[in-house]
Amino acid sequence: MNRVEHVTLTNIARGMVPQLFQREYEKVLDNIKDTRVSATRQRKITIEIMVTPDEARHVLTHEVRATCKLPEAVGAKGFAFTTLDNEGNVIATLNDPEQLSLIDQLEEKQRKMGGK
Repeated sequence: MNRVEHVTLTNIARGMVPQLFQREYEKVLDNIKDTRVSATRQRKITIEIMVTPDEARHVLTHEVRATCKLPEAVGAKGFAFTTLDNEGNVIATLNDPEQLSLIDQLEEKQRKMGGK
């Protein structure tokens, strides 16, 4: 008499469920370590098991899939200033060309006070 082995979560689809789960869980852990992503947002792992019987309802085909839903990284923000170059073309710069530098501010203050 043959030994009957019942289908379980750990042996269905050639025992792939734990491996598929582990792969998705590692993605979750990497996402948690990413400082660009919210630390407290929920992560979700979904394991799907599709069971398809044959016409005689005797043979079952199992398809197993694991996926995860992760919060996205927050985009980086920055700014630039627009001005005109010497030929009148609009360009973008990282510093405000209308803002006086610290040295220019000191020199202007000295001029106003009668200094050099």
